[in-house]
Amino acid sequence: MFLSVVVFPNEYHKMITSKNHWNYFLENYPTCIGCGGETKTHSYFISSDTIINGNTYQKVMCAEIRYNGIDTTFFCAAKEDTVNQIVYLKYSNWNEKEIYSFKVDSGAILSLDSVYIGEKLATIIERHVKTVDSFDFNGFTGKKISVATVIKASNMDFVPYESSVEVWYEGIGSLDIFFGIGDDSGILCFWNDGNLIYSNPEEDGCVITEYIANSGINQTAISPIIKLIPNPVKDILTIEPIEDFECADFYNLFGCKLINTSCNTIDISGFKDGVYLVKIKLKSGQIINEKIIKSS
Repeated sequence: MFLSVVVFPNEYHKMITSKNHWNYFLENYPTCIGCGGETKTHSYFISSDTIINGNTYQKVMCAEIRYNGIDTTFFCAAKEDTVNQIVYLKYSNWNEKEIYSFKVDSGAILSLDSVYIGEKLATIIERHVKTVDSFDFNGFTGKKISVATVIKASNMDFVPYESSVEVWYEGIGSLDIFFGIGDDSGILCFWNDGNLIYSNPEEDGCVITEYIANSGINQTAISPIIKLIPNPVKDILTIEPIEDFECADFYNLFGCKLINTSCNTIDISGFKDGVYLVKIKLKSGQIINEKIIKSS
């Protein structure tokens, strides 16, 4: 008989830390004739402390990167018990909610919710730990926990069934939806301490922005009126034509603004190699968003 032993790293990976960044994408498809849709990127990061009802949390911010702009807003508050390896969220008008617990064993019941019809118990929704395993993303290792949701009923003839399985990764969370809430379509990339730990093999890059036209209407293509030369760029980037240009903001993939300039010739030799977002304002007031690749 052979026993399979899962070995976990000694050091617990914190999730609620400013060292972590997550990029997820969201696809909104057209739902009616004449309606448009889009694919956008949600870039999440941990910000400063905040006090809510006397409890100390850290702010979780979301930079929404769209085809026509970037907006950064408060997403939720979070805190972490590193001793018991539990992550808590305070989201919208919810009470504080435990969303991840990494110090658990296989078979452990996480929650039981009862559904009644009148005064009669109709359904029980059970969430339990299905498996406890480990993962390794480019040397970033930790616990991988599968959590099953099982539907049961008081009716003896009812056969319980597993309705879904979610997977938690220590230090990261879910690869499907950020922190298991919201409406994301899947993860694109995860960074820890500036290092790219995970990149979705089914997606092209860490930022996706796209306008999705409805096939029921004719869309007029918009010709590019601004050029970024050269791209990829090693040191000096030029934005043309100069007579239309007013100013530009440069962002990293986390949605953080790096520089603002009113000069159309920009020295980016000090940037690390990678992809950057450029928000360009024209003298007409129009905003154009482009991507550049910095390569040495």
